[in-house]
Amino acid sequence: MKKLFLTLSLILSSFVYAEKNVVVYAPYAKTTPLNAISGAVFFEIMSFSDEVYTIVSAVTDVASKAELHDVVKEGDVMKMRRMHNIELPAKGKVVLKPGGLHIMLYDLKERLVAGKEIDLKLVFSDGEEYTFKVPIV
Repeated sequence: MKKLFLTLSLILSSFVYAEKNVVVYAPYAKTTPLNAISGAVFFEIMSFSDEVYTIVSAVTDVASKAELHDVVKEGDVMKMRRMHNIELPAKGKVVLKPGGLHIMLYDLKERLVAGKEIDLKLVFSDGEEYTFKVPIV
């Protein structure tokens, strides 16, 4: 069991990025079909700070536009909606996952191909920026 835990820790550690009091854990984007014009990025983000951080935008070189999104149920229909910000609670975490919060990439400049990675920059309300690598799976 100890050996399995160590192996998993080594694998997962390659998907952890830390800067200041924020850690992004297990980021990924899904491979896109050949003619896709959009994609999405998912991850967990944790804060070790006593203050609330507010993500106000995202930027990547592989898309003309990146937006903060959520999925909500309206009646019997699931709809994606743009968010103006995502609040990261003090000493808390937010999970961006399929069917929930995520970063939507529009007008892809290139196909997202498994095995490659992209850079994603998060911009916070205080002007602070946080850039990390996102593996494509």
